[in-house]
Amino acid sequence: MPNPTIDIRSLEPEDTARVRELFTAGFATMRSEMLGKDALRYFDRYMEQTLATDMADPYAYYVDNELKSHYWVATSSGQVVGTAAVYPAHDEPGVGEVFRVSVDERFR
Repeated sequence: MPNPTIDIRSLEPEDTARVRELFTAGFATMRSEMLGKDALRYFDRYMEQTLATDMADPYAYYVDNELKSHYWVATSSGQVVGTAAVYPAHDEPGVGEVFRVSVDERFR
């Protein structure tokens, strides 16, 4: 693929389906590398919980709140091809943690 133009912008509510798709695809790749039933059960519970909590509505969770968190998407030709979020660290005031980094495998 030639060098695509990538733009970064804030997450919009209409991006939710694509953001969840990228998140799920990225974790499916990681799941395929896991060994052992315990690890897979833990992983599957984590995915189920995450898709039911912050990733159920990432805009409401990360952008439309007062916690000084945020969620960005990378786009190419208008399509969301990457994501990243920042959320305040629970134990360190003024520090943010990076979450939900996902990139379409065609753009890695």
